[in-house]
Amino acid sequence: MPMKKSQLLLIALFFVLLASQGLAAGLEKVQFLKISPQDQKGVIKTPAGALQLVGVGDVIAGDARIIEIAEGRVVLEQLGEGGPETVIIRLDGKHQRIERIRKQGDEQPLLLAPGPMEAVGQGGMPGYR
Repeated sequence: MPMKKSQLLLIALFFVLLASQGLAAGLEKVQFLKISPQDQKGVIKTPAGALQLVGVGDVIAGDARIIEIAEGRVVLEQLGEGGPETVIIRLDGKHQRIERIRKQGDEQPLLLAPGPMEAVGQGGMPGYR
């Protein structure tokens, strides 16, 4: 019995969501052990347990590119659900905290223009006709 298009679409959507969750979780499984802001390098422990030397420009966790290594933090760019996002990994001793910053839409604020000058003059504002 053939599957309907809607069923195939649902199955495809499920796998896309599952894959995107796997990529997002990949960065949480990477542990920064040591960073050197002077050398712009760091040592990470991969989810498989291997140690790896990384630097600015390297890609980790599948799609996260390191763009800065500074004192106490590593800044990455990663493609998120709503487009590119900046990921900041803050290091505090052996603990690390991940912050994600997403750009909001490019919509401009609504601007209101004044009405015709005749209407303003009739409203009783002094000096306008």
